[in-house]
Amino acid sequence: YDTDNGLAITGAITATSGAIGGINVNSDKIYIGTGTFNNSNTAFYVDDAGQFSLKDKLSWNGSALTIDGGGTFSGALSAASGTFTGALSGGTISIGSSNSIFKADSNGIYLGNATFGSAPFRVTPAGVLTSTSGTVGGFTLSSTSLVAGTGTTRVSLSTADGIHLGDNTFSSAPFRVTRAGAVT
Repeated sequence: YDTDNGLAITGAITATSGAIGGINVNSDKIYIGTGTFNNSNTAFYVDDAGQFSLKDKLSWNGSALTIDGGGTFSGALSAASGTFTGALSGGTISIGSSNSIFKADSNGIYLGNATFGSAPFRVTPAGVLTSTSGTVGGFTLSSTSLVAGTGTTRVSLSTADGIHLGDNTFSSAPFRVTRAGAVT
């Protein structure tokens, strides 16, 4: 032992327990504190079973990672499955890809295309809805018509013919308005 430089050892040290600078060493674990896995009384813990913890805020029990508190990820976060509780926030939520996608971002929510303006279904933050087809309140919507009912209950607005009521076909309907505005 050198009083000026401390203890200098060359070679291996073998011991079943001990402490070095506040770090406790046992035959099966190394820890700072009382030596209890995933507990606020143990600042650092690692054992030969593969368990690791930093107090009771971050732990790995050999099969599951648990984080108790907030965190920041600077890269991508990926998981095969899982559940979020509480608020989820971010710039973009995207599920799927290409033309089989759901996205929510500052443009709004949209389905069917990764680009907002090309998506066949989209809603802006102001509530403006665009849909190329569908059913709303019993009316069938397509890119060229809005239709409900059959026979005498038929109501139809069509870019091909105009407006007609009371029959499935424009020419047989008792009330018709052509695209030029003629009422018959």
